[in-house]
Formats: sequence, C-alpha cells, structure tokens
Amino acid sequence: MSRKTKRMYGTHESTDEIIDGVVYRTCRFCGQTKPLHEFSRNGYNDDGSQAYRHDCKVCYNVRRKENKAKKSHSDFIGSMKRRGEPNVAYTHQEWKEAVIFFGGECCYCGRTMRKGERLTRDHLEPVSIGGCSTQDNIVPACSSCNSSKGASEWREWYMKQPFFSQERMNKIFKWRSIIRQLAGGTSHEP
Repeated sequence: MSRKTKRMYGTHESTDEIIDGVVYRTCRFCGQTKPLHEFSRNGYNDDGSQAYRHDCKVCYNVRRKENKAKKSHSDFIGSMKRRGEPNVAYTHQEWKEAVIFFGGECCYCGRTMRKGERLTRDHLEPVSIGGCSTQDNIVPACSSCNSSKGASEWREWYMKQPFFSQERMNKIFKWRSIIRQLAGGTSHEP
C-alpha cells in the first residue's frame, strides 16, 4: 500500500476482539482499541448483521470536519509564504494526521473545539526565530493557547501555564519523535 493510500485509509490494522463479552475494535487511524459502540454504524454486513466503520467516532469526526476546512489550510499556506517561507510543503493531509494524533483537542490545554470553532496550526518553534512549516513543527492548538504562546519557546511557555500537563507535553514529544523517525531524521528531545 502506498504512503498516500495509507494516509487516506489508515495505517493500523482494524481488528476485532471479544473481551468479557464486549466487542472491541482497533481504529485504523489512531490505533486505539475501543469498544464497538465508539464506532459509527455503517450499513449491514452480507449476513444481515450491523456493520460498523473501521475508524472510531473521534477520528471520523476530526477527518470530516477537517475535510470541510481545506480553504483554511490554503489560507495558512498563503500566510506562510507572505511571512517569507519560500517552499511550504506542509499538506492538508499532514494537518489531519496531527489533529487525529491529538484527538481533536488543543495539544496544550486539551480543550475540544465547539461548533464553529477551529483548531489553529501552532509552530512549536516559531517562524520568527527560524521555525519552518514542517509536520514535526506544527501542532493543533486552540486560538487562546496559540495567541498566548506567540513567539515564545514552547516548553518554557507551556510549563508556566496553569493547565500544564506532563502527559500532554510527553505526547507532543512523542508526535515529534514519530514524525522525525518517519522522515528518516533523529529526535534530539528528551
């Protein structure tokens, strides 16, 4: 399966297992094993039984919402070019992968967006101090966290926040490490 196809249809094997009489399924996109009721219904199987999607409700909703927001991605690319970044190769698909990885929440405060609100693309290393629009440098953040952080170094800023969470910080490190490994680079972070 090509890299593009894996991105469109998920990189994880969707498998079902029964534990204590409850059916669990592994989501193709986030890779988490969840009870079947956390997957949307999707018609019927050939034997007449209820069929369910292979992506969990969280991943399905994130992907659906972000597919509707392609224009905001092209606006983001245009703004990066206006800021002086010559070759912005960051794709809408890479953005969807980041949003799915963080569960559709702000990577800093964990807030989920209400109807009509959108997550913003935050550069961990700000463009103003040499950061680029690459997949390992962009994370989803609510507009409040993104504007509060501004051009600050993200670790220093984040550790001073009242909503600081070591678990969420580790998830950011994990995201950067995974993307750098996929790109063939190395991770220099703890």
